[in-house]
Amino acid sequence: MFLQEYLHFIYNYIHERWKTIISISLLSLILLFILLFILWTIISYYILKWFRKNIDQNWFFNNYTYNSINNLKKYGDLPIKNIYLARQPINKYLLKILNIISFYDYNKKVKMYIEKNKCNAFFPFHTSIIIEVEMPNKFRKHLIIEKNNSININSSYNKKCNQDLLKINIKKQKFTINTILEKTKNRIGSKKYFNWHIYKNNCQKFTEEILISLNKKNKKYTHFIYQNDFIKNFETSDFTIHILNCSINLINIFEHFTNIYLF
Repeated sequence: MFLQEYLHFIYNYIHERWKTIISISLLSLILLFILLFILWTIISYYILKWFRKNIDQNWFFNNYTYNSINNLKKYGDLPIKNIYLARQPINKYLLKILNIISFYDYNKKVKMYIEKNKCNAFFPFHTSIIIEVEMPNKFRKHLIIEKNNSININSSYNKKCNQDLLKINIKKQKFTINTILEKTKNRIGSKKYFNWHIYKNNCQKFTEEILISLNKKNKKYTHFIYQNDFIKNFETSDFTIHILNCSINLINIFEHFTNIYLF
């Protein structure tokens, strides 16, 4: 009798408070995951230092994501009619994440740049390539080619109101997306092509490599994609780079197995 009453009490308790129990359990799992990630980041950093490995490297991808592969199959061999350089301020939430991961070192470097160059404000830009292809029915389709944590080739993207565009003069030259990307990948190598680094291999460097493949690298276009010498001279500690690499790899693993893209 006592056991029956006790089980009934437990059942009622769980039934009445199941939402709270689930919330607490999820929060506990999230906190445990964060703690394990922090421990792994610290331990792996010192292991790499012990074996004198290059902490600067961040090799994960050796191919396109599923979404990019599908878009290349659909549009990769279609004739290109127009190519545009695009730039827009980096998402403020991404900047917050970057500042937290770098212990606000990124924000300090931005302030130092503003003071050194005596300018009122400085907003880091994200650069990309907009490609206009001609469909078999003669309609046009726009695609974005950009490097975030991985290469993104997408036909559905947000056109920001603060986005700047600069048309690349290709005259009557014949290009396809596949020929441009293959030429770039073969020239710089798969590791550098597919993977990302905060200042050595970012969206601006990737856009510059596309310009080289198009034989269109000149002062006009490079000035548009580069913000003076900020990114070129931006460097930070090995530990910050390691935290960034661990975070990016975690995002890459999540995107690879879920096909859900965060950036």
